[in-house]
Amino acid sequence: MKKIIFIFCIVLLTACGKLTPNEGEPLKGEKEVIEMIKERIDYNETAENTVVLYKREGKSDKKVTVKGTGDLLTEQIFQSEVAYEILQLESADEAKGFLADEIAAYEQVEGLHYTIEFFEPYFFEEITILYDDLNMDQYRALKGNVITEAEEKRDFLYVIRDYVEKGYKFLD
Repeated sequence: MKKIIFIFCIVLLTACGKLTPNEGEPLKGEKEVIEMIKERIDYNETAENTVVLYKREGKSDKKVTVKGTGDLLTEQIFQSEVAYEILQLESADEAKGFLADEIAAYEQVEGLHYTIEFFEPYFFEEITILYDDLNMDQYRALKGNVITEAEEKRDFLYVIRDYVEKGYKFLD
């Protein structure tokens, strides 16, 4: 009976996070994933590294270019092509009105360059983030923006890992 209670306590403590790694420690297997990414991208610890990833979701195509010097994240370029129907819109004019506030907000962030082109039946947007120039407070304040821990720390390899975990594939 004591053994069952002990096992239950171990399971409970693990589920509550008491037996998880300390803050900043990699999870089990995480080092192996980072090593696999390093090998896949031909990682150079002292030079510039550039990785291009791609993901298709329904009627939306997304491409991200991640750049870093060694392990320091320096730049990301997001490109997406989005069909209006995803946003339940029917035309370029309707999309322009719907996205006007978000476009204006993106254009105000220091270190972030935003362009959008409207076509029928989709729009194409490109967001370039230059981390050396980025006003992180303005960036955090963008509506709907989620900044990962890896991005906050400017950790090049972990940013790539995050994209792979989200289903992005490497482009060669």
